[in-house]
Amino acid sequence: MINARRLMPWIAFAGLILLLTGLVVTGLHGFFTPVSAGLCLLGLVLGLLLFVRQTSRNLVLYLQVFLYSAFFVGTLFLLYLVMDRHGLSYDATKRQLHSLSPITVNFVKRLPQPVRITAFVTEADKDNARLLLEQYRVASPKISYELLNPFRDVVAARRFGAQVMPGDIYIEALTTSTARASRIARVARLREEDITNGIVQALRAKDTVLYFLTGHSEMPLERDTAGALLAGQRVSLRDLAWVRDQLTRLGMQVRPLSLVQRGRVPADASAVLWVWPKADLTGTELEILRRYLDDGGRLLVFLAPDLPQAMGELTSPFRNVASLLERYGILLTSEVVARVTPQANVDHFAIPVELVQHPITQVPGDDPLVFFYARPVQPKQVLPPEVRLDELLRSSADCLRLSAGEVATALIKRENLTRNVDPKELSAVPLGVAAMRLEPGKPEERASRIVVIGNADFLSSERITQKGWLLLNNMIAWAVQAEEMIAIPTAEIENTPMVLTDGERQFLFLLMVIVVPVTVGLIGVGFTLARREMQ
Repeated sequence: MINARRLMPWIAFAGLILLLTGLVVTGLHGFFTPVSAGLCLLGLVLGLLLFVRQTSRNLVLYLQVFLYSAFFVGTLFLLYLVMDRHGLSYDATKRQLHSLSPITVNFVKRLPQPVRITAFVTEADKDNARLLLEQYRVASPKISYELLNPFRDVVAARRFGAQVMPGDIYIEALTTSTARASRIARVARLREEDITNGIVQALRAKDTVLYFLTGHSEMPLERDTAGALLAGQRVSLRDLAWVRDQLTRLGMQVRPLSLVQRGRVPADASAVLWVWPKADLTGTELEILRRYLDDGGRLLVFLAPDLPQAMGELTSPFRNVASLLERYGILLTSEVVARVTPQANVDHFAIPVELVQHPITQVPGDDPLVFFYARPVQPKQVLPPEVRLDELLRSSADCLRLSAGEVATALIKRENLTRNVDPKELSAVPLGVAAMRLEPGKPEERASRIVVIGNADFLSSERITQKGWLLLNNMIAWAVQAEEMIAIPTAEIENTPMVLTDGERQFLFLLMVIVVPVTVGLIGVGFTLARREMQ
């Protein structure tokens, strides 16, 4: 006759084998199948037979352990529900890559009216969209959002037009009383900078239109890739293509402007920008800009020194521009800033730039800003009474001024520029100023505003940095009196994401989901059996 008591350990051992087999099959498939789930369940039941002999005398103990375990698991489940409903999270990355920046948080907390965000995304992008937009909702009770599929939610998509596609995000500024959209902004990328500036654009009373002057060999807005390829030359990055794309993404309109052809500055111009011209304004263009500024216009000028551009070609002196700027207390001299340093192999025309306290220069980050070939932008000692002028940028204290003609001659002849330097000549040279001219009797919003920077190369696609971009954004915001315009610094990821193959993912699944738990379970069973034998 078979002794059932002696068979119990062997049945329990077989149950553990079945459990392990079911887990291995699950690991090989990457998920539970009906067969693997059945093997695991059967193995677990048979394994529990090992404790049948002690059930009668330890029944109370088993019930207590079961109740304590159920209470502990239930507590964890309730904690999970609370955290899931209230969006509690912690960003452990060094640069807070998965959190809204303080700039965005402070802005959305002060929203003057409700904002609704409608994101059209696919099922694959829905989780990422919810993760980002939920942070906006938590930061401000005035923000709500909705995630829709443009192919499934056709009626809702038609409210924004007939060409709504996945990835389109619409931001609506709602009226406080009727909750109707007073203004709609569209962004095309699910990133914090785009979303935040989309909110700014939706709340703005009118569009920002920037006109870039042309006709003086300025830095181009477009990249001439086709022309360079046809000529067999390297594609030049000395253009404003990157800046143009970024301004467009922020909801601003960027347009070229020829004063000779138009004869005036368009009425919808928020500001006029003049970037790296090689020739001076004509008398007619000077008069057009003078009238525009007298009528409360805004002008941003980025001038390089009067140096040869190629094959000895010299830029023309900017006499007309200098006369225009002098009305605002700004002196434009034909000089070049050079740095005097005992270090060898140092470019003496690479000038470290220091930021002077001003709303324009309030940019985050400690990365340096360097101007290659800069000209002084000197404030007049005695300013006109209607002008207020502030210094924005200056060079380091180990710099001096050189005549542009002296530097140009040395460059054309390919000679080294040598001269004796008196330490008294060294000083911090002003490189950028902001001026505001307000005629008596006019309101402050009608004041003309000018920003002049003694370098333009820092805006080119070849050299622009995050600090240079943020400075430009702040200059435009100050000029058009749209200080709420925000440029969120790009989050810099310091590590490279790890991409696992299917085999590596399967190995990790077997290791962490099967091997480790089973090992811990076997150790626990062995410890229990050892204690039982000792008793």
